[in-house]
Amino acid sequence: MAARFLLLLVLPSLVFSQYCTDLDITASNNSPRCVSPSGEFAFGFYRLGSQSLFLLAIWFEKIPEKTLVWYANGDNPAPKGSKLELTSDGQFILSDPQGKEIWRPQNSVTAVTHAAMLDTGNFVLENRNQNLTVWQSFQNPANTILPTQTLEIGGTMYSQQSNSSYSKGRFQLQMEAGGNLVLNTLDPESGKAYDVYYSSNTNDAANSGNSGQRVIFDESGSIYVLLRNGGTVNIASGSSLTGDYYYRATLDQDGVFRLYNRDNSSTSWSVVKNIPDNICTVTPSNLGSGICGFNSYCSIDGRGLPDCLCPDGYSHLDPLDRKQGCKPNFELPSCQTAVDGWEANKDAVEFRELKDVNWPLSDYQLQEGPEFNKEKCKQSCKDDCLCVVAIYNTDNQCWKKKFPVSNGRHEPTQNVLQYTTALIKVRIKNDTIERCPDKSTLILVGSVLLGSSVLFNLFLLLAIPAAALFFYNKKLMNLRSVSSIFATTSVRTYSYKELDEATCGFKEKLGRGAFGTVYKGVLASDAGRFVAVKKLDKVVQEGEKEFKTEVTVIGRTHHRNLVSLLGYCDQGVHRLLVYEYMNNGSLADLLFGISTPDWSQRLQIAFGIAKGLMFLLLLVLPSLVFSQYCTDLDITASNDSPRCVSPSGEFAFGFYRLGSQSLFLLAIWFEKIPEKTLVWYANGDNPAPKGSKLELTSDGQFILSDPQGKEIWRPQNSVTAVTHAAMLDTGNFVLENRNQNLTVWQSFQNPANTILPTQTLEIGGTMYSQQSNSSYSKGRFQLQMEAGGNLVLNTLDPESGKAYDVYYSSNTNDTANSSNSGQRVIFDESGSIYVLLRNGGTVNIASGSSLTGDYYYRATLDQDGVFRLYNRDNSSTSWSVVKNIPDNICTVTPSNLGSGICGFNSYCSIDGRGMPDCLCPDGYSHLDPLDRKQGCKPNFELPSCQTAVDGWKANKDAVDFSELKGVNWPLSDYQLQKGPEFNKEKCKQSCKDDCLCVVAIYNTNNQCWKKKFPLSNGRHEPTQNVFEYSTALIKVRIKNDTIERCPDKSTLILVGSVLLGSSVFFNLFLLLAIPAAALFFYNKKLMNIQSVSSKFPTTSVRTYSYKELEEATGGFKEKLGRGAFGTVYKGVLASDAGRFVAVKKLDKVVQEGEKEFKTEVTVIGRTHHRNLVSLLGYCDQGVHRLLVYEHMNNGSLADFLFGISTPEWSQRLQIAFGIAKGLIVMIVDMRSLKGIP
Repeated sequence: MAARFLLLLVLPSLVFSQYCTDLDITASNNSPRCVSPSGEFAFGFYRLGSQSLFLLAIWFEKIPEKTLVWYANGDNPAPKGSKLELTSDGQFILSDPQGKEIWRPQNSVTAVTHAAMLDTGNFVLENRNQNLTVWQSFQNPANTILPTQTLEIGGTMYSQQSNSSYSKGRFQLQMEAGGNLVLNTLDPESGKAYDVYYSSNTNDAANSGNSGQRVIFDESGSIYVLLRNGGTVNIASGSSLTGDYYYRATLDQDGVFRLYNRDNSSTSWSVVKNIPDNICTVTPSNLGSGICGFNSYCSIDGRGLPDCLCPDGYSHLDPLDRKQGCKPNFELPSCQTAVDGWEANKDAVEFRELKDVNWPLSDYQLQEGPEFNKEKCKQSCKDDCLCVVAIYNTDNQCWKKKFPVSNGRHEPTQNVLQYTTALIKVRIKNDTIERCPDKSTLILVGSVLLGSSVLFNLFLLLAIPAAALFFYNKKLMNLRSVSSIFATTSVRTYSYKELDEATCGFKEKLGRGAFGTVYKGVLASDAGRFVAVKKLDKVVQEGEKEFKTEVTVIGRTHHRNLVSLLGYCDQGVHRLLVYEYMNNGSLADLLFGISTPDWSQRLQIAFGIAKGLMFLLLLVLPSLVFSQYCTDLDITASNDSPRCVSPSGEFAFGFYRLGSQSLFLLAIWFEKIPEKTLVWYANGDNPAPKGSKLELTSDGQFILSDPQGKEIWRPQNSVTAVTHAAMLDTGNFVLENRNQNLTVWQSFQNPANTILPTQTLEIGGTMYSQQSNSSYSKGRFQLQMEAGGNLVLNTLDPESGKAYDVYYSSNTNDTANSSNSGQRVIFDESGSIYVLLRNGGTVNIASGSSLTGDYYYRATLDQDGVFRLYNRDNSSTSWSVVKNIPDNICTVTPSNLGSGICGFNSYCSIDGRGMPDCLCPDGYSHLDPLDRKQGCKPNFELPSCQTAVDGWKANKDAVDFSELKGVNWPLSDYQLQKGPEFNKEKCKQSCKDDCLCVVAIYNTNNQCWKKKFPLSNGRHEPTQNVFEYSTALIKVRIKNDTIERCPDKSTLILVGSVLLGSSVFFNLFLLLAIPAAALFFYNKKLMNIQSVSSKFPTTSVRTYSYKELEEATGGFKEKLGRGAFGTVYKGVLASDAGRFVAVKKLDKVVQEGEKEFKTEVTVIGRTHHRNLVSLLGYCDQGVHRLLVYEHMNNGSLADFLFGISTPEWSQRLQIAFGIAKGLIVMIVDMRSLKGIP
């Protein structure tokens, strides 16, 4: 048999009876054919079904269905009347009826004299004059090989496209140069071969003698690879069969290379071997659609053959060629809710389930965790416009897929407890969207209502900005720089208007301090909290000085025994302080009330005042005595919350307000830096509302709770009770148990997004970026010291928090020798960051030691995914970047999953400052302009792939391309086309003709990479070589505005309705506004009229008119200070020889002020003592109440205490006891005057 095989192989012309007698044939239904001597095979024109088209082909002649084994012109069938002829110059040519060439044998240079159809099925062209075989079909196979046929190195076969089309299909069988027999998928347009999905594994790179030389199909029906060393590797065997069989091996249209046989009695071919065994489970390539087309899936049917099926809600693009893929029976989500928005309507979305079906190469996001059950997976896909399918499995993983889905397959599992379910997102109603509903009634009603409000809206649009501009300019003129005066405080600022409203126009007086009147108020912005507002009506030198003192000193003083300063107002001429309100009244109420204290109580009061004064001095002068321990661990979140400051004052721990919101972070910050740069925060994912409380409980728990008592945060792994807390100068906040001399918890071991000098990152230590400038929630990036010793950066899934692939590594994991692996990350005091190895060596990450001078340092994982080392000297106004890790974040590829550094459909580019910026291509805009990393959305509807619904993508005039040089999205490819013919214009045209294509990347290697939506991992990669570059061709609609779904037939109605409605509203407005304005001014006039109160009992002091005192004080110009209930002004009495006096004025007399006025006139007017200031007279005219005292030339106690030269400790003690003594004398004298025993 071997001898026969060799003879047939190398001597095909020995059998003379095989020659064809007529080589001029015309294509028709009864064309002559050339039959082999045995009659088994025939060569001629083969009619394609009922069409008038023909293939030049070879077929099994004795089999009724005439199975084809070779064809010449599958891509270009010959019309009826086409002619095959052997020309006079020996050319063998197939031409159409017009004489245009359709086909000729390749590489046949020598003239042909004869042709033969052999019994092997080989058709041969010869030159008998030279005894030479010019061409043979066995060396140029189509989709089939036959026994005795070989496939040499480089030999290639192609599948046909479908049952009815013999064009080159999507699959290729090739004997590679290395000796492997392989199967590939092909790009349908360019013919480029994608990745291998089957290999014979007969390529031994180390020993070429073990590599394949050719594929042989022998007469027994066996197919094997003959190795160069003479050995063989079996591919398929037919030798076990007995009897007389036909054999053929065909690369079928489904991508399976099958060995068939058939005996003479059979009516059909039988499959002996499938290569590969299960085509559905192979993954041909990351590019292309897979075995079946896009949006379909492959399943083995009952006959053992692959079938391409569509999921529910989809249908085949071509029912006659199911491998072409599937299309949705509904419009794809537009991702533009203003255009259609069905995907935003949750009631319009449902899911169809397919068990054990998957599309493994269409993932763009993985979410996993115990909480990700099937329903949460559905919800996540429903909420995501990009998601078309989600794959849920019993490992609680949710793989979200983007359109088009590829490489679909049905993979049944034997384990009922482990399975996958495809959740297909479809529209509930699959019918075409009603684009033109009759909305004329709705338009009419709506436009009337709209028209009625147009004028009012215009009025507001003009009035509101005008008012805002007026108050803004007024504020700018009056506002003073607060930061230089109050740099060290954390109290809240209030506007004058807020406090005016809170006190109802400063109506209810509580009393008077040394320099101001105190009013009771209610803060509407703080859940109706009662406050005491101290007002300096007109600021003079001493009042201004006291204002600065109280804000800067009391603002940083926090103790349960002291009234807390909540805020202040420093607007224009207004100076006000806002304190917490004391419900139990003042010391004055106790001393001067109905029930007066006895002598023991007086003594306690005196010493209490002295003790309070001493404590206050010690507390506000920490340079005298200080400790790192926080004195008050019960803190409430508010604008003026107390904070725990480190001994040096460098760092502070407490509540950090988030911008203008009433939300707070429990945080640590640089206290001396004006912008208070954060270095740690506890509750970034859950900011604390105002009124939340941090407390150290009786059982030693350190807990942050919201106003309702619900826990927000507590230190992790802190089992031992806490007794003390300290803010260290390193920036480390420490909780301790002093009884056990044990550190319970520290911020340095629980970093947020920043580490500081002296801080380390141990194995397992993790930091997370914040989400954005305004949000401190966990962001999309993670820095971690892995168990193996590597310091790595990862991207994170934004919903589940799963870490994707590493995009930076310190490469300090030596699996061969663990002593060379990292042990911890150290940030030393010189500003250097390095990995300390287990063997004591170091690997540098970033260096700051070359810098000289006094610097602050910090290393932060920023929101853009860059781990940056910053520094800042004392004279600088901003932080400087010392090192970026990685150097260029834009050029890394974090993961095949996720969107990349920037969000979907955007690209990363380094700006002029060396910082990454996330940009949108032309025709796209940012999802969130305030957080550009969120990605971009198209400003037009995506193509629906449903031409009957919209069809703009089918209208070539509606499609245009914008170009971006050096920009790419490397992980969004679904098709590669290349070749000399693929210039930029052909690349554009290919994308334009393809509904799935949203971007094509063309490069100077004549490659055209087609991309699908959404685009991920975009980056700008400029090249230095002007001759080698890539250009992104962005497919957009020429008109980016919303598609006009229906012609607008309501313009006239709309305009008329607006005009009519506006007129009606304006008339009503005038009718209501005029009487309302009149009523308002009338009521205001009535409110301003006040009756004069009754007079006081007669006293021996003199009465003055209001005019006399106004002239004496120069219009109440020079303030001396403030008493408990009045403001004191300096004056000169012209009627008393120019005597200097102190005039105390009660500006607005309320109940308490009226009472005090009577008391002071009737009691103090007849009281005379060397230790008391004498009352000279009073004014009781209309609403005016004034008291005239003798003037004290030596100044006030406040000048002495808060002046430039502060008293020594001995003087302070004297003052404290002097105050007590003065109180005793005053109380005794007052009681005697009142006749009290």
